[in-house]
Amino acid sequence: MVGVGAPRCVWLVVGGLVAQTGPPFLEVLVARWIALLSLPAAFALAQVAGCGGSNEAGPDASASIAMDAVVPGPDAAPAEPDAAPVAPDGGEPSDAAEPPDAETLDAGPVCTSQSECGNPVQDQIANVCQGGHCRTPGPANADGSAQTVRIKLNAVYNGVFTQVPRPQVQITRLIMNKHTDGTPVTCADVKARSGDTQATRSKLDDDPQINQAFRNLTVLSFGSPQGQAFFNFFYDVPRGDGYLLYGEAWYGAREANNPTGMRATTACVENVNLLAEPPGTEVALSFQPE
Repeated sequence: MVGVGAPRCVWLVVGGLVAQTGPPFLEVLVARWIALLSLPAAFALAQVAGCGGSNEAGPDASASIAMDAVVPGPDAAPAEPDAAPVAPDGGEPSDAAEPPDAETLDAGPVCTSQSECGNPVQDQIANVCQGGHCRTPGPANADGSAQTVRIKLNAVYNGVFTQVPRPQVQITRLIMNKHTDGTPVTCADVKARSGDTQATRSKLDDDPQINQAFRNLTVLSFGSPQGQAFFNFFYDVPRGDGYLLYGEAWYGAREANNPTGMRATTACVENVNLLAEPPGTEVALSFQPE
């Protein structure tokens, strides 16, 4: 309510702030408040009443100004939002950045026979040709080499072979259970593909359908045994499963990594599991007259 003929006072409420003023200062103070608080249209006239006399119409002129938060001045610039990350080329990631699939990681050079992947005669442990690609025979290390395990081979020779002439060397092989074309390999198949004379001693080594994960030639020393002869050999071989363990005994002496003379006998075991962790496992071959 405005009293007739009385000076006018205005109570201002600006963003929770209260002040009293009269007509001479109204416009100046309003402008200052707007500039200070940057709150256009945030004030309202709360009460119009006479100045002096009672305070029934509003608080005392000495009422303080309360502020809950600091409000930036008119010159403060608004904060810019953080820019969202953008791909270097501004588009979707390239397919080239995708990791290769497992099949790509496992696939080695293309091959049609083991001779394109490794040489077990020279290296003992060799990569094999399986599924049209060169691979390790079993699990591989981080550098691509075959994981190995030490085995104990117990070789038992029938008493016939303790008589003169005696076998002088033994060849021990671990053969993959599939040909390079994927068909199964059996002990009978391996023996049929093997040579039995010095002229044919490399027949199995040169067979493009056979994969040898391991090949070793060891010199035999029978001494003067009575009855059966027993040998214990220790080999570091590639870990794997389903191997054929194939042994040959030869009457002739060793010549580099090959035997000489005539083959005395063979021994073979199918489905040999050599996935065992160190310290390894034991396997056996029994050499009998043929």
